[in-house]
Amino acid sequence: MAAGSSDTAIVCVGAMAPGNLGDFKRAIEVGNETGDWIMDCADSLFMLRGYSGAKMKRELVEVDLQDVDLRTYGPGLVAKSVFLIVGDKDIVTPADTMFSPIVESYRRTANLALETHVISGDHSFSWGRKELTDLVKDWMLRDCR
Repeated sequence: MAAGSSDTAIVCVGAMAPGNLGDFKRAIEVGNETGDWIMDCADSLFMLRGYSGAKMKRELVEVDLQDVDLRTYGPGLVAKSVFLIVGDKDIVTPADTMFSPIVESYRRTANLALETHVISGDHSFSWGRKELTDLVKDWMLRDCR
């Protein structure tokens, strides 16, 4: 999303289960239960060698909120095709609290072509991958050629 909002050569931008690091930053800085949960999740990312909740906190504290809050990217996405999708059972980037605020922000941005979907699935779209694949393929063939 960041690259798509800043690079004029990019005409299509898509995100599956987009995580808004701006929300993560706010929660970690406040030090509430959500921030603790986010840092615990980062500690469990075994596939990212050397990554941890403490490292995530250091990185997010140092960055400007504008740079990581997906809701601020709308103006840079104008005249591009944007595709966002999330699973209705996603507990990592929940539709109600993380996905919907991004969608609402982009819908308020004039001339931003936005396609959104909430499909049956969890964060990795475990039982909805066929539907996910079809939706992404259809969007790409229609808007990104």
